[in-house]
Amino acid sequence: VLYLALEDNEESLQERLGLLLQGEAPPARLTFALEWRRLNEGGLGDIEMWLMAHPEARLVIVDVLAKIRPRSKNGGSNNGQYEEDYNVCDPLKELADKYHVALHLLHHLRKLGSEDPLDQVLGSVGMVGAPDTAWIFQRARKELNATLFITGRRIKDEHERALQWDPHAVSWVDLGDADERVRTQEQEEILAYLREVRGMKKLKQIADALGKNPDAVRKLCQKLKESDHLIQDGWGTYGIRETLL
Repeated sequence: VLYLALEDNEESLQERLGLLLQGEAPPARLTFALEWRRLNEGGLGDIEMWLMAHPEARLVIVDVLAKIRPRSKNGGSNNGQYEEDYNVCDPLKELADKYHVALHLLHHLRKLGSEDPLDQVLGSVGMVGAPDTAWIFQRARKELNATLFITGRRIKDEHERALQWDPHAVSWVDLGDADERVRTQEQEEILAYLREVRGMKKLKQIADALGKNPDAVRKLCQKLKESDHLIQDGWGTYGIRETLL
């Protein structure tokens, strides 16, 4: 593995390695570099030379792409920006295919949000045009929870994962499908409300109490009924099983 840690210094890298390795020696086949030439100034050739010298290599990580991409020359044109961004990633993609390695490029997101995760990538959509796969990692500042949106040519169904930071493992833990995670939290809100009222409530009463869409509440209650958390009577009201039986 070649890891271009281009936003780090020796001290910060050593500190993180100490946390990860817990006294163990670093893997012998892991190569770090804190500086690298830009792609158009010999950097692309340098990566290829390293791959040729390490035929068993399986992964190259560029952290971050901005440190090695050619300096912009498009003058602000949207068409020029797309072509320039695409041409940054395309030769790296060709290199990865040629040597049968995974090449992982880290790139920043825009500060402004967007409904489409791909629109949040800094630059034009050309940044995600050449790579096979795009992973969009998002979290609020100081939050220990995050999401990872995954899409690409080789991804059958794009999806979003829920993540949580584990300080002991110094890594992010996959909690499962993000939509399922949100639905579970919403189900917990319904259960908490019905535990508090300790009675049967109609869907509209639950929706009004929680400020939710009645149709969404109906689907959530149906799932809770299927999992035996709720019971339903003949009048279409729901109650929490543990408080009514």
